[in-house]
Amino acid sequence: MTKIPVAFNQAAPIPAHVLNKGDSLIAAPDTRVIAQAGEGEETLLAELDLGEVGAGLTSLDTDGHYARPDVFELTVETRVKAGVKWHNA
Repeated sequence: MTKIPVAFNQAAPIPAHVLNKGDSLIAAPDTRVIAQAGEGEETLLAELDLGEVGAGLTSLDTDGHYARPDVFELTVETRVKAGVKWHNA
């Protein structure tokens, strides 16, 4: 079991050698950056057009890289099989 420290300094500065300091942002479904944080602590706010979600989903190709018959093959076993096999010890 890992012990979690009771208290730690959340305001400790991020060392200069750390490459990613957070870079928080709000992105639209088409990958446009709507709001992006700077270097300091801040709260991001954006007005969102929920109508863009549907358009974004229609352009999202979730099966594109799986639709490659040269790489993937789908085999379906059509025989009737028992769902559970019992083995007597």
